[in-house]
Order: sequence, then structure tokens, then C-alpha cells
Amino acid sequence: MNLTFANPALLIGAALFVVPLIIHLLNRRRFVPIRWAAQEFLLQAYQQTRRRLTLESLLLLLARCLLIILIALALARPFAPSDNLLKIFTAKQRSVVIVIDTSYSMTRTGPGVETALDRAREQSRQLIDQLSTERGDKVSLLTLSSRPQLLLNESARLDLARDAIARLKPDWKRADLLRTIEALDELVLAPAQTHREVFFFTDLQKLTFDPSDPSARARAPSGEVVEASAAPAFRRASTRDAEFTIIDVGAPEAPRNLSVESLAIEPRNAVAGGLVNITAAVRNHGGSAQQGVTGTFVFNGQREQGKLVTFDVPAKGVANVEFTATARDPGYSTVEFEISPDDLTADDRHAIAFPVRDSVAVLLVDGKDDRDPALSATGQLAQILNPDPEAGGTPYRLTTLDDRRFNLGAENVQNYDLIVLADVPNIDEKMAKELDDAVRSGAGLLIFMGELVDIRAWNERLWREDGSGLLPGRLLEPRGDAQGDIASAYYPKVDDLEHPIVQLFRDASLTTQLRQAVLRFFPVEVGPNDTATVTALALDDDPVKPSPLILEKPAGHGRVVLVTTSADRSFTRLPDEIMAYLPLIHEMAAFLTLPELSEFNLQVGDRIRRTERAIPSALAMVLPSNERVPLEMPDKEPEHGRYLMPQFDRTLDPGVYTLELEFPLASAAGTNAGAREQIRYAVNLDVAESALERLTPNALAALYPGVSLKLLERVEVAAKESASSHEGELWKPLVYALLALLALEMAMAAWFGRQSLGGRT
Repeated sequence: MNLTFANPALLIGAALFVVPLIIHLLNRRRFVPIRWAAQEFLLQAYQQTRRRLTLESLLLLLARCLLIILIALALARPFAPSDNLLKIFTAKQRSVVIVIDTSYSMTRTGPGVETALDRAREQSRQLIDQLSTERGDKVSLLTLSSRPQLLLNESARLDLARDAIARLKPDWKRADLLRTIEALDELVLAPAQTHREVFFFTDLQKLTFDPSDPSARARAPSGEVVEASAAPAFRRASTRDAEFTIIDVGAPEAPRNLSVESLAIEPRNAVAGGLVNITAAVRNHGGSAQQGVTGTFVFNGQREQGKLVTFDVPAKGVANVEFTATARDPGYSTVEFEISPDDLTADDRHAIAFPVRDSVAVLLVDGKDDRDPALSATGQLAQILNPDPEAGGTPYRLTTLDDRRFNLGAENVQNYDLIVLADVPNIDEKMAKELDDAVRSGAGLLIFMGELVDIRAWNERLWREDGSGLLPGRLLEPRGDAQGDIASAYYPKVDDLEHPIVQLFRDASLTTQLRQAVLRFFPVEVGPNDTATVTALALDDDPVKPSPLILEKPAGHGRVVLVTTSADRSFTRLPDEIMAYLPLIHEMAAFLTLPELSEFNLQVGDRIRRTERAIPSALAMVLPSNERVPLEMPDKEPEHGRYLMPQFDRTLDPGVYTLELEFPLASAAGTNAGAREQIRYAVNLDVAESALERLTPNALAALYPGVSLKLLERVEVAAKESASSHEGELWKPLVYALLALLALEMAMAAWFGRQSLGGRT
């Protein structure tokens, strides 16, 4: 039967069952046969009752022997393991589901250095200590996190549960209660056939449980805001055979937390040797002002280049702290800002990564064959972007050539950050392909129309009805008369200036300057399936469907901006108003060449993606812990002239990640042979998790009506011995059997005695 005993030595007492047997044998009398006259009558009566007396005697003997055996067994305290058939006589099995909140708000320390996650580990361990493997108790373990993980499901290995809980680490993201409840219901509760006890160990952060909190809202794939409420899922789970208990392991003190919410860089077009201004936003989540807060800016991980600042943060407010540094070398830089540690240290540090260029390479392609810069289509553009090439002071490095040399491939367009086509008659088929590859691999393309433009050639080379071409739309026959009366001209609409290119002109002093006459323009027809193209600035030619003056669309890693009028004053008077034209050109150039900082600034759990123009000979990722992880070489063909590096998804901790690439060929990589390139990425926390406001029991009950939630501060420890003292014991059933057998023995003895006396007492 695979039974074990707590006191096996007492089993020797079972041998005492021979005592009543010996007494029984000793009480048997030996008779000497004597024949006498009435013997025949007595013998006949004895034979009639002998069988009954023998059976009664044996039954009493058996009952008395069993009484002694049961007493010995009960004193020996046997217990049955979970696979024993006798387990049905032991205490009822328990099936416990432990759900532990691992969001980074659980790293907040209370009194001392113990975190809420530490308290959750300790409380869940106490709960497991009340379970018994011998009794057949089982435990399931689930994390309340951004991506819930079912670590154990219906496991009788309590040691595995203890080890898994001890190894739990913060998720460094906000918890998703809805996904957790759905996983709990689908994977644990719905398939179950037995009763479940579900215990949530959490700090009761309002952000996690309150769907009405604006920061708790999520966005659907279509973009609209949806309520991330777990109430329906909770009610559905409560219909299962389960009871829910929430163990509050959060610190009871009022939340006082400062967090570095963001870092911003200006200018985003950082060039080597230039100044960059970094602004850190520090938010106070508490109800009292924080004064004399110290913070440090760290440039490229070197504290000797850092700057220590002291500042005040208003209650429930934000303080902006600024830092100016010199971007010394081209490459990829990081700036980190950290404040003095508080109860929640995880959000006391934030980083920003950004590329630093040697310069912004601009290729100006002019369709007008005129040696006089003042009469060329790109002459004024060159003056605006780089007014004094010798003095410097601008990030733009310009190269100008005519359209014929451009189509002959005099310049490799892959070497330029911005390509400007002004009044170019047509694009050669080969050059159209190279231009497409350059833009999709990251370059910006700025197109101006003009009197020389052949719309048939442009549409044939660069437009596609499905929106896959570089042109934002199909060019139509031009409208207006360049030599006509200015009274019949068109003017930019200034009532909608939301696009980044024209946001600057929302300033009232610049808005009026932007309304300059457009005498001639090219209407554009955007394809019905082209959802990427947007109008940055429209004309006032049609109140119902105005024609676009500036259109913009993304193309791969780059962007295209189309201006439907000319770059010079041949079609428009806009170049005459330098107060409007200069900032407009700079805004378009910046928009097309600014690095997409979101590529280098990620959240914990995001993937790092990178494309290169050549395959490196060595590739590795350096983690914030300085661990170096070698990566496999890319094995796919290049797309638009760039190879996709292996995606890295082990961004499990916040900090700076560095992608190291070594190129063996100078001609392929554009660097010196054997040069190593380091690309830095800043991985930060979800700032919403820094709000530590907690829910009250009444608020929790109001949020989840119809769900029976028991709220406790600690695990209830039963007033009994722990599971280590054999909770699967059979001593209680044995005692009950002993009492029942004793009563049966006494009843049989009395009944048999009355029968022997003829029914008399």
C-alpha cells in the first residue's frame, strides 16, 4: 500500500493482538467424556448450538484483536502519499493558484530595504508551506505582468514552486491585468475539474486595477483609444469553481516618488563639433514639493563629462533641467540623466541615444542649365542651406550638379542624406531605380516642380497607383499662368498647420508671411490605395477639395516631400519673402534628414533592428551589464542596397545597449579597413508605471462589481502544523474506525450474552 509511518516503532504494539487469542485459548476447557443416561439429550442440544457459539466466539475474538491492531496503527501515525488509494480517507486536497505582480512598481522599498516583490515572495512561500505533497496538494504559478507567464500549472512539486518564486525578477514594465486574467481563466480555471484557490500578490497600484486611469488606456491596432478594463474577464473567471484573494504587499505609506520622465535633444541634426542641448523632464508623483534634488548628466557613459545640477520639483508637477555639451566625434552618442535615489530607484534614470554626423550631405540637382546661381533653380536653396561654406556654422554640406550629369550617375546618391530635385525634366530609368534604393535605405528626397518638368516621364518612372512609387501622387497638367495677373493667383491655406513641416508657422508673426502668391502649380492625384501620403500644406483653389502645395510620404527608411510649385520665383512669389521661405526650406530639409530617434530609443522588451550597406565580419551586442553577446551574420539578400542585421530582442533591462560591427572592406562599408562601428541604443522604462497611487478596498470593490474578492494584508496561516508534519495522515480515520469497532464489539458481546441466557439479561 506504500504507507509510511511517523512512529514506526509503535507498530510493535500490534503484536499484542495475540493476548486475547491466548486468553481465548486458555479459556477453552478440556472435558473428560463420561457416558451417562441423559448424555444423548445433552449431546443433541449441544450440537444444535455449537456452530452458533463458535461463530460468536470467533467474531468477538476477531473484533478484540482488531481493536489492539487499530490502537497500534493509530499511535504509529501512518500517512498515505498522493498516489495511494487510501488518500480518499485523508484531508481534502488543495489546488492553489499563485499570481505574483512583477511590474517594476513592485521594486519600491518600504520601511528598510525590503521591496514589495520581496514581501510577495515571502508571503507566497508561507502559503506554499501550508500545502502538502503527501496529501496531493497542487500549485499553479502565474505572473501579473505585461506578458503573463504560466510558470507552473497543477504541479505537485512544491519545491519547484519555491524555486520559481525565488527566481522571479521585475518585468520592468507595467502589468496588464486584462491579459493576466484572460490567461488565468483560459489556462488554469476553465480546464479545471476541482476547486481552485486563487491568490494575487500585488501592491494594488491604481494604474494596474483602475481602467478609468488615462495612463491605463491602450490603443487598438486601428489607433482609437479603448478601455483596458479587466472587469468582464474577472466576472467570467469568477463563474468558475474558484475563490479569489488579494494579498496587499504594497507599502502603506503615501507614495513619494520622483521619476526622470524623458530626455529631449536640440538640434536633432547633431554634427561633430557642434553643441547639443539636452532637456530632462523630472516628474514629482507625490503631493509635496521636493527641494534641493540633485541630478547628473552623463555623456557617453563618462562621468567626467557629466554635469551635477540641483533643482526643485513642485508637487504633482514637472521640472525641466537643461544641459549643454559638445558632440565631439561623429558616430552614436548617449546622454543619461540620473537623480538621487528614492524609494523607487528604477525610474531615477533615463537615457537618450542619437546619431552625430560629420555633416549632412545634400545633393542639389538643377534642371536649368544656367551658370548664374541667381538664375538657377537651386541657387537660392544653396544660399539658404549654407550661406557661407567657408565659415561653416551649418550642418549641411552641399554638392550641386545639373540633371544631365545626375542621370549619367556622376554622383552616387547612396552617399547623400538629402537629394533635392528642382525643375528636373525627367529621371533616367536606371537613376530612378538608384534613387528609389537610396530613399528607401534612409535618404530624404525633396522635389520641386518647374516649367521644364515632363509629367509623363515622371509618372512613368516614379509613380505607382498603389502608392509604392516615390512620387506622392500622379502629376497632372499644370494650372495657372506664371506670367498672369497676381490677382488671379492661389495662396496657401493657413488654417491647418499641423504637419511638422509647417508647425513653425502657427506663430502669428510668420503665418501672414506664408501667404504668398502661387501663380502656377501642378495638381496631384493621390491613388485611392495610397494611405501613406498626406498633405502638409494646401492651396485655396477649391474650398471643398483644395489642391496640395506640399505633400509628404514615407518610403522605406526615408521620406519624400513634393512641392507642386517651383523652387525659384518662376511659378511663385514665395521665394521673394525670405522671412517665410528661409524657415520653410530649413523645416523641409530638417524633416527629411532628421534621424528617426525612435529607432534608437526603445522601451524594455522592444526589438533592436538595424540595416547596413555591407555585411560586417563581426557582430555583437554589449548589454548594460557589459556582457558581450555575439550575434549571427545576416544571411538574406540586401533590400534596397541594405542588409538586415539580426533582430535583438533581449532588451530585458533598462540601460544603454551597444551594437558593435566590424567591417573588413573599406570600399564596402565606407570606413577604414577593420574599423569598428558602435551604435548605441537607449532602452528605458514605461514612465506610466512610476505613478504609485494605490487603491482602497472600497474602490477595488466598486471597480469589480459582481466579483467576490477577499482583500488581506497577509496570508492567513492555519493554526496547525505545517505540511512537513505529514498532513496526509490516516490517524483520524483509524481513531474513528477504532471507536466504531469498540462499540460494535460491546454490542456483539451483550447480544451474544443474552442469547446464551435464553434471551434473559
